[in-house]
Amino acid sequence: MVSEKKLAKASGHKRVSPAAPRDAERVTGFQIGGIGPFGLKQPLPVLLDETTAQHDEIVINAGARGTMIRIATVDLLRLTGARIVDIRVE
Repeated sequence: MVSEKKLAKASGHKRVSPAAPRDAERVTGFQIGGIGPFGLKQPLPVLLDETTAQHDEIVINAGARGTMIRIATVDLLRLTGARIVDIRVE
């Protein structure tokens, strides 16, 4: 679970909320359920929770609904330029 308050602060916004499915699909070029950090129509900032970043590998969406990839966390960070932040609901 992601804290909207913490995510807003980490991303430099006053408030954040989940995108409507139609907007998310339009911006990313992927269907809901398959949106990952790679191959987006336009690059978007990637934030990774600090607790998740402690794992050697993570599983993320891979561009199609129901398609997942396992990736080394260090590779995800390197390839996306992700920032590690505290955004987890406590």
